[in-house]
This record gives sequence, structure tokens and C-alpha cells, in this order.
Amino acid sequence: MTDVDPRIAFFNQHADNWDTYGPPVEQTLRRLEELKPMLNLQPGWSVLELGCGTGQVTGWLAGQVRLGSVTAVDFSPGMIAKCRERDVEAVFRCLDVCT
Repeated sequence: MTDVDPRIAFFNQHADNWDTYGPPVEQTLRRLEELKPMLNLQPGWSVLELGCGTGQVTGWLAGQVRLGSVTAVDFSPGMIAKCRERDVEAVFRCLDVCT
């Protein structure tokens, strides 16, 4: 996987500022709390987060399944780098799930 793929190049280019393009992280986390009963995540579960982007949701997921695990996947090395900066207890994988 390289920046030859224009999709990956796009997300790599915008990774540093990605969190400023959408709703504030706090708003996203509030919405997840509202959806929590419907998601029914349980401690000890293993969760796969596809298209994790900068990891806005990754830490929240890790908190819900504590003692379990979260594997966060994105095809953009830039996005994965931003995830790792959050110092969240998760496994990060840079790969394209479509291939």
C-alpha cells in the first residue's frame, strides 16, 4: 500500500487536520454514549474497528470492552499514525480491507 492509490494519498494528506473537518470529538463521543444501549458492547469482547481514521472512537471502544481488545484498521498510514498519538490501548493495523 502506497500513496500511489489516490484514496490513501488523500487521507494521508488530511490526517493532521482530519479531526477539525467533522463534528467535535466530544459530540461524537456523546452520540456514542446515547447509542451505547443499542450497541451492547461487553467487557472482554474483541472488537474490530474498520476505517478507524484518527482514532476518535477507538479509545471509547477500548473503554467499553476493557479486558477485551480493539483492533483498529485504516488504509492510511497517516491516519494510523494519528491513532497511535492518542496512546489508546488498541492494536493498530494499516491495511486495505477491500483487498
